Amino acid sequence: NGNVKAIVLEIDSPGGTVAGTEEVAALVASGGGSGKPVVAWAAYLMCSAAYWIGSQAEAIVANETALVGNIGVYTVLEDTSVQAAAEGRKVHVVKAGAHKAIGVDGAPVTESQLAVVQDEITGVYRTFVRHAARGRGMSESAMMDLADGRAHSGQAAVLLNLADQVGTLTDAVALAAAMADGQRPRRKSGG
Repeated sequence: NGNVKAIVLEIDSPGGTVAGTEEVAALVASGGGSGKPVVAWAAYLMCSAAYWIGSQAEAIVANETALVGNIGVYTVLEDTSVQAAAEGRKVHVVKAGAHKAIGVDGAPVTESQLAVVQDEITGVYRTFVRHAARGRGMSESAMMDLADGRAHSGQAAVLLNLADQVGTLTDAVALAAAMADGQRPRRKSGG
């Protein structure tokens, strides 16, 4: 729509799964394919996958009490083999592929399986850090220093360069309008 000069993306999410996050983040980075400036507003939560997405906006405005960041990745593997044995069940996993069927209910989780899953999680984590760093104009090492899973309230997020300013939705709209007129937010050096 040619009448729309900028986009404000209201984000209020604790995050979620990795699936689809990279694709949505790419859409935000491109202004939805329009090349229009995008401002992300952290209403209350812009954490984890939601931060990955929001970090691709040209600017982030965070409500003073919003929690921003929470950069990290995890999964859970529950070893239910002892419970299965106590119930008299013996689980046999018949598979082809050394690392297939990791985490099957009732089967033991081995150290080598945990190492495989850790490698996968670490790979996704590095991708997340790389994208967030690029979106925020920071070095990967500077973003890695912040990527410890903590979330930060509005002003702290600004001081850490995870957001650009503290403000309301009205402030985010005003910033988007200014950006549409050619003004760009000032970011501190991100390292």
